Amino acid sequence: MPTDACQLSYDCRSCGERLKPKAGDCCVFCSYGTMPCAPTQLNRSHSAPRKDPHHLPGIVRIAVAFRAIGDTALDKAQPGPLRLEHNVILVLLLAFAAAAWAVLVWQHGDGTMDMTMVPPIGLRAPLFLASWVIMMVAMMFPTAMPMILTFHNVQAVKYRLDDAFVSTWVFVGAYLLVWALAGIAAYAGLLAAETAAARATLTPAVEAQVGGVILMIAGIYQLTPLKELCLSKCRTPIRFIMMSWRDGTVGAFRMGLLHGIYCLGCCWLLFVILFPLGMNVGTMAAVTLIILAEKMLPWPRLMPHAAAAALVLYGALVIASSQLHPIVKKDRSAGMPAEMQMKMPGSGSAPAMK
Repeated sequence: MPTDACQLSYDCRSCGERLKPKAGDCCVFCSYGTMPCAPTQLNRSHSAPRKDPHHLPGIVRIAVAFRAIGDTALDKAQPGPLRLEHNVILVLLLAFAAAAWAVLVWQHGDGTMDMTMVPPIGLRAPLFLASWVIMMVAMMFPTAMPMILTFHNVQAVKYRLDDAFVSTWVFVGAYLLVWALAGIAAYAGLLAAETAAARATLTPAVEAQVGGVILMIAGIYQLTPLKELCLSKCRTPIRFIMMSWRDGTVGAFRMGLLHGIYCLGCCWLLFVILFPLGMNVGTMAAVTLIILAEKMLPWPRLMPHAAAAALVLYGALVIASSQLHPIVKKDRSAGMPAEMQMKMPGSGSAPAMK
């Protein structure tokens, strides 16, 4: 909210509607906000919150109300404690993500993140889960930053800064917990796939075709109502927070879990395709960019539909010609006989057990 002037229009980021002052009001905050504008407050004997404008669409009321509250808090804080704490959280999230990417690149300097190799039996599950969590920090922290920072801004308006800082990291921890649990499910699926591959003794060409089917399924999922619903929750932090708000630290934990569930529902098949495409840093970076574009671009359906078309087309091509599969191409370029290349379906990493 401007502190020294009236704002004559407001463009809603969620629905695109442009709000203008009502007759007799000086600005949009006096007409629709929970508080009148600052110049009006200075000329009044009190500044009690205005009643919620029920004649507006729900999402417009939410967006305008939050913007009025949040902007007022940030304006008052600049360049004070709230702005500083906001920037600290931003820097920490970026640092965690950068460190996770550095670990992935360093640990797999040859460009391949082999999560299907067989370490000592007692260590395999913990090592897989550790690698998975590092991968989630690297790939999902950048895409979740708008939601996390918006959550912190709302917390800072309602509570003390120290409490807002703690609640924000509780929210982040719960969000990461959902992805860690998804890693356990991914590990169980990987074991099941390895067992099925060992029993079926699939040829590399058939394994590549299985990978092509997975790619096509992932592409089709991009067009489903469930994908659209989950993505809409991730694209609109204001709406998610205001509709899902819970007070206190426990409430922050519950909200982090809920956001993690929506994010998982939005992106889970994009992570599944990492297995047939090979767990390499380049593929992970490409998936991260797709998720970022889905959440950030102003056209909500552009990237999901583009990714769907690309995945379905590439999957169909792999089914028609297994030589187009990246693992098969890599194996052929290495000059290895086909009978020595028994691998987990589509992963190309586990040697045959005879």
